[in-house]
Amino acid sequence: MRKSGWLSVLVLGSLVLTGSAQADTFVTVVINNAAFGGGPIQSWSLDTTTGTATATGSFVPTGATDSNNGRAIAVTNTQFYYTELTGGFGPTVQVETGPYNGGAGGADNGGFLNPIPGRGIQNLHFGAAGLYIVSGYPTSAPEVFIVDPVTGTILNTPVTLADDPAADGFTILPNGNYLLNEGDGSNLYDQYNPITGARIAGTRITSPCPVGGLTSTGVDTDGNNLFFDCFSSARIAEADMAGNLIHLFTPPGDFGAGEGLSLIENFNPPPPGVPEPSSLVFVGACLLGLVGAIRRRKLSV
Repeated sequence: MRKSGWLSVLVLGSLVLTGSAQADTFVTVVINNAAFGGGPIQSWSLDTTTGTATATGSFVPTGATDSNNGRAIAVTNTQFYYTELTGGFGPTVQVETGPYNGGAGGADNGGFLNPIPGRGIQNLHFGAAGLYIVSGYPTSAPEVFIVDPVTGTILNTPVTLADDPAADGFTILPNGNYLLNEGDGSNLYDQYNPITGARIAGTRITSPCPVGGLTSTGVDTDGNNLFFDCFSSARIAEADMAGNLIHLFTPPGDFGAGEGLSLIENFNPPPPGVPEPSSLVFVGACLLGLVGAIRRRKLSV
């Protein structure tokens, strides 16, 4: 995570947060209005001292249409990863990527196919082992698998969580446990064992999002506090680790229908499909060696 005093948050068809493990003064929030329509991804700066929000940017993701239902997003220093569901609800075709660009975004620059075809992806989250994907929506229990963010290759044995198929608020806590809500837009969150997927008794917290309709559809933590996407009330809530409200932000403008939430990780993987610098050096060395071999052969003829 970042070592500065900034917490960046990003949302796409889901809401996303990111940040450092230190006390933060500002949080940059990005919301994707493509959740239930072809709206822009918008960003706001949250002042965690005064509890106010200021609009900072907006862009339309590549391919966003009125029939797309984006449900997930995750962000690094340089890239955002998000999903779209063509035709509303149903299986996710692939994970899309584009430049983060300080929240200003940009045209897609890569992506990879859904590692488990036929499943809907509810959430994306960057952790120490790679890009965590929560899938299963809308018929299967949530399943967490970890992929290489460049190739999309699955790196673990997927872990099934004992929860509702529609559960969509997910993050990884400092103790390593998974935190997941109990259904689509539920304010009730429980911790899960990351090895067995079992729900851990006595860990339930209630998000401070206002009750009514879909309440909290996304969560993340900076290691000190929790941040929730309050879907129906178009708010963003900051709470302590027990779920006690600290601030309830009201972003100016059209909050839209953002659903997920994730923190920005302090590393810079290259876009999917683009060779890493080390790979380019290796390929270049091979080409030079081939040219040298051809020249030597010509001289010996």
